[in-house]
Amino acid sequence: MLNNIDEDIQPRAERGKSATSTFPRNGDVDVEIQNGSRGWAKYSVALQTLLPFRKETTNKYLPSSHAGMFSFVSFSWLTPIMWKSFRQGLSPVDLWELHDADKAEKNAKRLNRIWQNEKVLVGEDKASFMKCIWKFGKTRFYVCIFFMIVSICFQFMGPSWILKAVLTYQDDTTQPLNIGIALAVAALVAQFLRNLTYTAVWAIGIHTGMRVEGAMQYLTYDKMLRLRNGGDNILSKTITFCTNDQERIFECVSGGVLAVAAPVMFLFCLIYSCIVLGPWAILGNIVIFLFYPLMGAIARRTALIRRKAVRYTNKRVGLMTEIMNSIRLIKMYGWEESFLKKVKEIRAGEEYQLRTAAFLQSITATITPMINIFASIAVFLAFTLSGNNLTPAEAFTLFSVFSAMTFTFGTLPFALRAIGEASVCFRNFQKFLDLPEFEVITEQDVECAHDAVIAIKDGNFAWEVEKPSDPLQESQTPDEKKKAKKSKKIKNNSKPSTNGKPNPDDEESNPEQQMLPENKKTEAMLLEDCLENINLEIKRGFLLGVSGTVGSGKSALIASILGEMVKTSGKMLIRGSLAVVPQQSWIYSDSVQENIIFGSPLNKEKYDKVIDICCLRSDIASFSNGDLTLVGERGVNLSGGQKQRINLARSVYADKSIYLLDDPLSAVDSVVAQEIFEKCIKTHLKDKTVLLITNSIQFLEECDEIIFMKDREIVEHGTHEQLVVQKQNYYNMLQYHNQNQSKTEDTIPLISENDVKNSISYESPAKKIKKSSHPVESFAQKIIEDDSLYKFAGIKAYLHYLKAAGGYSLFGVLLIFFLIFGAGKQSTQVWLRFWLDDGDGKMAERLANFTEESNVTLSESDLRGFVNENPRLWFYQIILVALLFATLLVGLIKGLMSSRFVLRGASGLHSTMLHKVVNSPMSFFDKTPVGKITNRFSKDLDELDARLPFFFEFVIQSVIFVLLSLLITCVIYPEFAFGMIFVLGLMIFFDIWLNIGVRETRKLENVLKTPVIHHLQSSLNGLSIIRTFHRQDQFQSRFSGYVNNHLAAESVYRSANRWFTFRMDGICMFTIFGTILAAVVLRGRVSSGMVGLALSNIYSVCIFVPFVMRMKSELQARFLSVERVLEYAEELEEEEPESKIVIKPSSEWPMIPSIKFENCSLRYQADLPFVIESVSFDVQPAEKIGIVGRTGAGKTSIIAAICRLYPVDEGRIFVGDLNINEISLKDLRASIAVIPQDPVLFQGTLRYNLDPFNQHSDEQIWTALEKSHIKAKIERDEKKLLQAVTSEGDNFSVGEKQLICLGRALLRKNKILLLDEATASLDIETDFLIQNTIREAFKACTVITVAHRLNTIAFYDRILVMDKGKMIELDTPQNLMANEESRFHRMMIASGISSLDQLRAYRVSSGESSDSNDSPT
Repeated sequence: MLNNIDEDIQPRAERGKSATSTFPRNGDVDVEIQNGSRGWAKYSVALQTLLPFRKETTNKYLPSSHAGMFSFVSFSWLTPIMWKSFRQGLSPVDLWELHDADKAEKNAKRLNRIWQNEKVLVGEDKASFMKCIWKFGKTRFYVCIFFMIVSICFQFMGPSWILKAVLTYQDDTTQPLNIGIALAVAALVAQFLRNLTYTAVWAIGIHTGMRVEGAMQYLTYDKMLRLRNGGDNILSKTITFCTNDQERIFECVSGGVLAVAAPVMFLFCLIYSCIVLGPWAILGNIVIFLFYPLMGAIARRTALIRRKAVRYTNKRVGLMTEIMNSIRLIKMYGWEESFLKKVKEIRAGEEYQLRTAAFLQSITATITPMINIFASIAVFLAFTLSGNNLTPAEAFTLFSVFSAMTFTFGTLPFALRAIGEASVCFRNFQKFLDLPEFEVITEQDVECAHDAVIAIKDGNFAWEVEKPSDPLQESQTPDEKKKAKKSKKIKNNSKPSTNGKPNPDDEESNPEQQMLPENKKTEAMLLEDCLENINLEIKRGFLLGVSGTVGSGKSALIASILGEMVKTSGKMLIRGSLAVVPQQSWIYSDSVQENIIFGSPLNKEKYDKVIDICCLRSDIASFSNGDLTLVGERGVNLSGGQKQRINLARSVYADKSIYLLDDPLSAVDSVVAQEIFEKCIKTHLKDKTVLLITNSIQFLEECDEIIFMKDREIVEHGTHEQLVVQKQNYYNMLQYHNQNQSKTEDTIPLISENDVKNSISYESPAKKIKKSSHPVESFAQKIIEDDSLYKFAGIKAYLHYLKAAGGYSLFGVLLIFFLIFGAGKQSTQVWLRFWLDDGDGKMAERLANFTEESNVTLSESDLRGFVNENPRLWFYQIILVALLFATLLVGLIKGLMSSRFVLRGASGLHSTMLHKVVNSPMSFFDKTPVGKITNRFSKDLDELDARLPFFFEFVIQSVIFVLLSLLITCVIYPEFAFGMIFVLGLMIFFDIWLNIGVRETRKLENVLKTPVIHHLQSSLNGLSIIRTFHRQDQFQSRFSGYVNNHLAAESVYRSANRWFTFRMDGICMFTIFGTILAAVVLRGRVSSGMVGLALSNIYSVCIFVPFVMRMKSELQARFLSVERVLEYAEELEEEEPESKIVIKPSSEWPMIPSIKFENCSLRYQADLPFVIESVSFDVQPAEKIGIVGRTGAGKTSIIAAICRLYPVDEGRIFVGDLNINEISLKDLRASIAVIPQDPVLFQGTLRYNLDPFNQHSDEQIWTALEKSHIKAKIERDEKKLLQAVTSEGDNFSVGEKQLICLGRALLRKNKILLLDEATASLDIETDFLIQNTIREAFKACTVITVAHRLNTIAFYDRILVMDKGKMIELDTPQNLMANEESRFHRMMIASGISSLDQLRAYRVSSGESSDSNDSPT
C-alpha cells in the first residue's frame, strides 16, 4: 500500500559537481523545491497499489512494486518463491531485480539532495542526518502511523468491549443465542481488520527500509571514493556502516512506528478502564505510565553502552582486517599468538559492554510481560481494600484491557532500542560524511612555460594521519577520563612511555568525536610534513627521471601531483590526464584482461600491443584461461613482477597524456626491465610526458631531464650530463654505480628476442588454476558460489552453540528458570480466578440452603457474593502480591543467566574461530577473500553479540507463555482441545514452511552481502588508482549492482517473515472466533471467572503468537550466522595439529644454523602444479646464499618452504640437525628472521611496528635503526619512536618501510636471515650500506637472499639459480662467472656486469671509507 511513495523522487538538476561524485556539494544546492510533479500527481503510481487486484506485467522486477492491495498486504506475491524454497531451495538466480525507483543510486541522489538542503537551511553545525531520513520517508511514515492507529483501535476492541460483552452474556442467561453468535462474528471482523492494517504497516516499512539502506550504502561508497585518506580505520567504519549499522537502521525505519502504538493503546485503555471500574482504574494506568520513563531510561542506557561497544567493534574489525592483510608476515614471524592476544584484549572490553547491554535488554524482557499484572493487581488491591465489590466481568475485562497493552509494550522496547541505536548510526554516518575530501588539482595561476604540463611553485606538502588512539580511553565517559587522568598524572610524569604507543591519558577526547569535519577536528588528525620547497616544471613530451636516497620524497612527489597529500602552501598546475603505476602494485579481483583495460572499451589491436610491450605475452599464455583468468584478491595468484607489469599495462592502455611511474622496473629482472624501458617507455610513450622514479643509472641516462631528491627537497635538476658536471649528490650516486658495474656496450652481447621470451616464460608462482574449458565467471559470482557451499549444521549447530555457551547442564538449569518464570506469570491469573470465583466464601452454604423446591432463582453472581466481604480477603491479596514479586525475582535471575549464557557462547565461538582462522594454512588465505573472512568477524559476530541474546530469551520465554496459556484454555474447555490440536498442527506446518523459506532467503541475503564487503575493501586499497584513472563511476556502478542484488535478497527475506505472520494471524483470528463461539454455545458449563481467564488468555496468545513465531523463525534465520561461524570454528584445518609435533628444540636452537633441502617439491594446493620441484642443496652455517632467477622461477617459494608457509609434498628440509616437520611452527619461525618482498607496517606508532610486543628497550631499538640507516630520519620527527604510522605505512616510502623491516629483523637477533627482494626499492648507496650491515650484523648468521639486483649478491658465498621451479645451478660466483654457458653468467652480462674484480676492489675501498660518510636518509 503506497508502495512507491516519494515526496520528490526526481533529483534536481545539479549546477555543480565534485570531481569524483555525481552528487551536488554544499555550495551547489538550490533550497527551492524542484519544479515538477506536485500534490497527488506524484503519488499516481503509488496509489495504484490501492486497486484490489493488479495484473502482473513482468517477472523481472520485485512483484511488490506492482502488486494489488490484497497481494501487497498479504504478501501473496511471495508465495511462489516460498513454495519453491520449501520444495527445492533457492539460489541467486531465483531472485527478482529491484524496480528502478527502489535502486540504491536513485534513492541516494534524493537523500543526498535532502542532506545538502538541510545543511544550507540550518547550517552544518545544526544539521541532522536523522531529520533528513524523516524527510526522505515522511509521507510513508505518516501513512504507517495512520495504519498503526487504526490497527490499535481494532486490536483494542476485541479484548475490551467484545470480551466484556461476552462475559455479560455469560452472566445473563436471558439473552438469546444469536446475540452471542453476533459477538463472535464481531470479534472475527475486528481481528481481520486489525491484521490487515497491521501488516500494511510492515509492508510499507520494509519497502522504506530497503530504500534507506540502499541510499546510505551508496552514499558510504561515494564518500569513500572522495576521502582524502583511506586506511584500515576508514575501512572498518565503512564495513560497519554497510553491515551492522544497516541492520539497526532498517529496524528503526521499518519498526520504529511501533513506538506510536504504546501511547495510543494507553489512551484507549485509560478511557475504557475508567468506564469499566471507575476512577480506581486510573491507578493501574498510572502504574503503566510509570513504565514509560523506566523503559526510556533503559533504552538510553542501552544505546550509550552500544556506542561504547561499537567503538571496540570498530577497533577489533580494523585489527582483524590488518591481520588478514598481513597474515603472511605474521606467520613468517610467528606472531600469531601475540596478535591473538591483542584481539582478545579488545574483545574483552567489547564483551563487558555487550554483557551489560544484554542484561539491560533482559530486564526489559522480564518487566514488559509483567506490566499488565502489576497494573491489574494494583487496581484490584486498591479497589477491594476500599470496600468495593469486584466482579469477574469487571476484573477480567480490566485484566484483558491491560493485557492488550502487553503486546504494544512488548514491542515498545524493540522500537525504542531500534530508534536509539539507529540514532547513533546516523550521528556516526553524519560525521563520516563530514570528513575532509580529496581535492582535484585544477589549473592555478602559476608562472610557467606554455608547454609545461606540471608546474609546482614553492610547494609544501604533508600527509594527513589519524592520531593513534586507545579503545579503552575512547570507551570512557568524560568524568571517567578526568578521574583516570588525575590518578595517573604523577605516574605518567615520572615514568616515560616505552610501549610504543602514545599515553592515552595525555589528552582528553570526546568519544563522540571519532570522526569530525576538518574544521572541527584539529586534534584528531595530524599533518606530517613530507615535501618542502618544491619547485618543478615538466614540459610536454619530456621523460623526467627522479632519483634520490631512501625517504627523500620521490613517491611523495607523485602523491602530491595526484592530490593525495595536503598542500600546506604554494601553487600547483596540472594540464592533462594522469596515469599512475604505484610502487606497490594494486590488483583487484577480476580477470587479467579487466585489470588491464580497467573499464575502458576493449580495442583488440591496442590491447595486443600493450601486452607485448609490457612483456606479458608469455605470462598470459601460461594462465589457465589466458587473459580471462580470474586473479585473486590483491593478485595473490600472481608474482610481484606480473602484478607490476599488469599495472604498467593498465596505465599504457589508458592512453593518458601524463604518466607517473613509481619505480615499476625494480620488480622485474634486468632483462625484462631493459625491454620494457626500450619498447614501452622510450618508444611507445615517446610523445607522452613521463615521470619515472628509478635509481638505475642505465635508465636515468636515457631521460631528458633528471631531478635528484634529498631530505624531502629537490636538490638537483638538469640533464644527466649537467648533473655529472656539478659533481654533487647525483654524481656521487653515479660513482657508486660506476664502481659497482662496469657497463660498456662492447662487453654486453646482444640478447635475442627469443632469449628474452624464454627467460620470462614460466608458470604462475602462486596458486595456479587448472586449465579449464569453462567460460570465465565474474569474481563476485565465484565468491557467491564459494560462500554458499557451506552446509547447514542443523541440530548439530545448536548443540555446538550450547556447548560453547556453558554446556547442556547449564542450559537445563536456565530452562528451569524460564519455566518457573512462565508458570509464575500464569499463576497470578489463575490465582485471580480462584479469588473471584470464591466470592465471599459462602457459595457452598448458599447452594445448601436452597433446595430444588425453592422458587427463588439465583444468578451466578448472587451465589458468589461480594469478594470484599470474604473473611480470607487478606490471604488472597497477600498470595497475589507474593506471586508477583517472586515471579519478578525469578525473571531477573533468569535474565542475568540468559544474557551471560548467550554471550558466553558468542565469545567462545569467536575465540575458537579466531584461533582457527589465524592458525589456518596460507592456502586458505590464498583462496579466501579477506572480505569473506571479515564478514564472519563483523556481520555474523554482530548477530551473535547483539541480536541473538534478545531473540534467544524472547523466543524461549514467549513459547513457554503461549503453551501454558493454551494449556489453561484446554483445561477450561476440554472440548476445545481437539480443535486446538488441529490449530497447533497447522501452526507447526506453517512454522516448518517458514523456517525453510526464511533460512533459504537469509542464506541468500548473507551470501550476497559478501561481494559488497569485498568490493569495499578492494576499492579502498586502490583508491588513488581509481581516482587517477577516473573510474569512480564504473566502481560505483559495480558497487551499486552488488548493493541492489543484496537489497533484493534482503527484501525477500524480510517479506518472508511478514508472509508467515499474516497467515498465522489468520489462524489466530479463527481461533479467537472458535473460542468465543464455544463460550457462547457452552454457556453455563463453567464459571464466568474461568470464561474470562480462557478468553483473556486466548486473546493474549492470538495477538502475540504470530509475533512469537516470526521471532522464532528470525532466531533460526539469524542462527545461520552461528553456522557460518561454526564453519570456520569447527571445519577449518589448522596449519599444524598438535599431534604432529615430535621434538621440542632447545631455546638455543639452532646451535648450528645450517639448512638442507633433500629432493623437495612443493605446490600451493594439492590439485595445482609444483612451484619448486626436486630441489636439493645444503647451506652451511654462516654461509651467504643468493637466489636468482627470472620472475616466477620459484625463488620466493624457497623462502616459503623454509618457513613452512606451505608444506612440502615430497622430500625433507633440515634446519640445524632437525627436520622442520618434526618441530612446532612457533619454534621454527621464532628462530628465523624474514624481510619479505612486500614490506608490511601496521597502523599505530613506529615503535609498535618495530617491537609490537614490548620485548626490547628503546636503546636496543635505536641501535637497530642506526644499523638500518634510517635513524636520522626518525630523529628528525619530534615524536621520534612515537610518530604515527598510517594504515599499511602509507606515510613512509617503500624503501623506508624496507629499512624499518630490516630494523625489525635486527631486533630479533636470529641465526638465520631470509631476505626476499628486501632492498629492491633502495637507492644504490643505501643498498650498499645495507649489504654492509648484513655482512657485519649477520656475520655469524646464515643468510639467504632473493635478489633481482645481481650486484647485491655478487660476493655471496654461493649463488643458487632457479628456473621454472627447478634448481639449475649452485656454485660460487667466481665459478659461475668463469663458465660462459652458465645461466648466472648470462644474467650478469645482461645486467651490464662483466667482471667481479672491480666489484671486489670497490668493496674493500668502500668498506674503509664508508664509516666516515653520513647515512643517506
